[in-house]
Amino acid sequence: PTVINVGPGEQYRALADVIADAPEGSKIALLPGTYGDALTIGRSMKIYGTEKGVVLTGAITAATPDGGNAVSLELENLTLEGDALISATDLKAFSMKNVVFGNHNITKKTMPVAIKGENEILLNIEDCAFTDEPSGSYNLIDVYGQLLDGSTISNNSFDAACCSHNQISLYGLAPGATVEINGNFAVNSKNLVRIGFKGNPSGTVVLDGNCYDFTDEPPYDGLFLVQPYGRQTESFGDLTIDVKNTVYPTGTQIGYLYAGGNDTPFTDATKPKALLDGELWEIPDSSPEALTAKTKITVTFMSGTEVIGTSEVSRGSAVGLEPVAPTKVGYTFSGWSA
Repeated sequence: PTVINVGPGEQYRALADVIADAPEGSKIALLPGTYGDALTIGRSMKIYGTEKGVVLTGAITAATPDGGNAVSLELENLTLEGDALISATDLKAFSMKNVVFGNHNITKKTMPVAIKGENEILLNIEDCAFTDEPSGSYNLIDVYGQLLDGSTISNNSFDAACCSHNQISLYGLAPGATVEINGNFAVNSKNLVRIGFKGNPSGTVVLDGNCYDFTDEPPYDGLFLVQPYGRQTESFGDLTIDVKNTVYPTGTQIGYLYAGGNDTPFTDATKPKALLDGELWEIPDSSPEALTAKTKITVTFMSGTEVIGTSEVSRGSAVGLEPVAPTKVGYTFSGWSA
């Protein structure tokens, strides 16, 4: 592959000029400095810092051109700030390693890493750090492509207040693929991973050795949630979620199911299979309907072994209507007791 050096004393000083001229498969080596160019990438390439201190502040847009070769993009040893948000469409592969995100110009519901298109993609995001961002940052890593077997999101850190929703949102899985999300550390936000695959996904999501510390009250935080993608999700019945070696604070939860008003409701047949440290595990259902059902309990009134009456009440509430008190010659009824 062609290696092109960029920076002081080199032929190229502007990164945008290199992107325009670089042949397919080039490696673009950046010397320390700040590069403010907005980048539009339509060929496969690798962009990397030769050492610490390489900062990009311009927007990064990559896409496979109509009728052109499918694009692969690698980013490594970089700091992304300002407008340096990533928007990638219809790529065949995307890799990001040792990249630091922070101090961005964020608007409402902005995704710092947005992987668009519904094509199959090999995704690898490793050893990256997402530091404090403005409150408009929504899902930090938002992936719509169909993730291929061998895709990984591993050993990344997600600092406090860097995200207002989910750190990672996944919407597509290639048939039979295994995706690994391992060794990540997350503080605050809603969930580390939202699994919202469309259709009828088959495959495995491995969550191994992740550590999270969220402060919201359950049921709205956890290592992961499974949420149908609107009405486009048929069933998670052929999906396995394999959870291992998780570190999490007391009072929070590892994962949960959630189906909102626009989502396909879960049934026993459409829930994913889950393993927790090698054992079958029932993922709790925190959908509004399921939570409402859980708050209702039936109180049964008994005299000895005889059922006198029943009453359905909200958990924690007083029983509003009691049955007629039982009578027995020689005894005085003093009241019902639990």
